[in-house]
Amino acid sequence: MDAPLNESAAQMQVIPPNTDPFQDPQPEPGPLPMPRNFKRIAVVCEAGLFSRVALPQLPADAFALVTARLAEDDLVRFDYFPAIFSGISAPAAVNGAFDRITLQHGRQPYDLIAIVGGAGVTADISCIHQVLAPRMASAGVPVFTALGNDDAETILGDTASRAFASPEALIDFIAERVDARHPPVSQLIARMQSVATFLLAEQEVATKIQLQAGLMPALRNQFDVQMRKTAQAGQEVRRVASLLTTRLARDEAALQHLHSRIATQIARLAQTTHITRPVAAVAPTAPPAVQRVKRHTRIDIGLIRLGIGVAYITLIALLWWLTTPANIVFFGGCGLVLMSAIYVAITNHLLDKRDLADQLEGDSRHLPNQTKENHID
Repeated sequence: MDAPLNESAAQMQVIPPNTDPFQDPQPEPGPLPMPRNFKRIAVVCEAGLFSRVALPQLPADAFALVTARLAEDDLVRFDYFPAIFSGISAPAAVNGAFDRITLQHGRQPYDLIAIVGGAGVTADISCIHQVLAPRMASAGVPVFTALGNDDAETILGDTASRAFASPEALIDFIAERVDARHPPVSQLIARMQSVATFLLAEQEVATKIQLQAGLMPALRNQFDVQMRKTAQAGQEVRRVASLLTTRLARDEAALQHLHSRIATQIARLAQTTHITRPVAAVAPTAPPAVQRVKRHTRIDIGLIRLGIGVAYITLIALLWWLTTPANIVFFGGCGLVLMSAIYVAITNHLLDKRDLADQLEGDSRHLPNQTKENHID
């Protein structure tokens, strides 16, 4: 293949200057300046590389990965135009690719044309000099090349805006410029999350401060109201307790007066009773009626204690379930005082009955002696 290339180079040297447009002695325009933005890029590459870039399911190199990231983040749009750079059909393929680029550029301009080679890709010198370099110079768009390590030493280095040693170096250069102007979406998301976290924390602190400022006076007022209600309930309990104490004292005095009257009547009855029949020498026993009264009195006192205890516990449980603590204190105290009064009154009455039974029992024991004395007299 070296012999045809040398012959082609020799033919280019002997062609008269005025017959070859690419050897025009007039100065050619230099490469276009570096683009400021990389929004739309036309990529001219061989069909194999184009398929490898266009199909994500196939193994991809660094060039394909970076272009995929930039495209997914909607930072750069890549349009691929397959071509070959060696062989008989290379000039037609290169011209066809540039024709399609020119057509698309007229509809929506490109910011850059990237001519990319790759591993195992070689370009014919005749294709570079006769087709590729002239089309790059007349494209009207800045051109980057990455066909080989020595692009900068060939005519491509004079025609392209910049020549790179590899496709990876080319795409890394573009990615650095794009990321500098447009941070990646992941960085933007991270910044948004950080700002949102800060704002949420600040809002939470402000909300807590507002709640504390609004709730503390309300809680203090509620506490003062409950304290006043508790004080009023305590005063009411003390008033009711005083009334019940006065009533209990009055009832106790009445019971004592009744007890004294009963004792007087029993004494009179004992004095007026005359028993002439002698009494046996055996120790006298209490009448059955008196014994029943004493036994029933003990049973009644025990039942009264049990009933009052159960009633008080039931009252406290109902108050705890249905009312507030202040009402529990008030009604519980009232219930305790009232039940205590009932218990004292009933117990005193039963004890009076038992005392009366004891007195009758004692009188029955003394009657035989008095009868005996009367008989002797």
